[in-house]
Amino acid sequence: CVLADSGKFKAPTWTIGLNYKVNPDTLLYVTSRRGFRSGGFNLDGATPLADRTFGKEIVTDLELGAKTAFDLGSAAISANVAVYRQWYDDIQLQQTVPTPTGPLTLNKNAGEAEIDGIEFETTARFGDLTLRGHLNYIDFDYTKFDPGVVLPILPTVPKFSYGVGANYVLPLPESRGELSISINYDWQK
Repeated sequence: CVLADSGKFKAPTWTIGLNYKVNPDTLLYVTSRRGFRSGGFNLDGATPLADRTFGKEIVTDLELGAKTAFDLGSAAISANVAVYRQWYDDIQLQQTVPTPTGPLTLNKNAGEAEIDGIEFETTARFGDLTLRGHLNYIDFDYTKFDPGVVLPILPTVPKFSYGVGANYVLPLPESRGELSISINYDWQK
């Protein structure tokens, strides 16, 4: 059995932003973006006719942030912070549906979701030594499920994550090239 289908999945996308430089080393910004994930087809022979096609997923976001750099004694410091919200429409989820031949996993448009987040990252350079750190918080919530959504597979988005790292450039002659040692630790829950 050969199944085939065709379709067009399109949507306008954008990035709109305003930047304000408080001073040469500090930038404040606000930006909004819109993007989409194409729709597609579930072409398994047991797929119910109503589920053969799934539509596009659209995400729109709003982000506020700051980027700064400064010297603290002999250290060059940079720090970035951002807060954001994302709105998903027609979010695509894999769903398990019953069919006469047994359960089948399909892609379906399942509803709406919102994501709120905060991100912070910093870097400190002390000559040949660079230290890094980041901290993230994400709150993912489904706000609406469409009729027929059977069993949502919850996202594997970690609520909290952080990491630290260090990089040291070994003092070698320039003719030998550059050799560095790095160590990193990341955690998420």
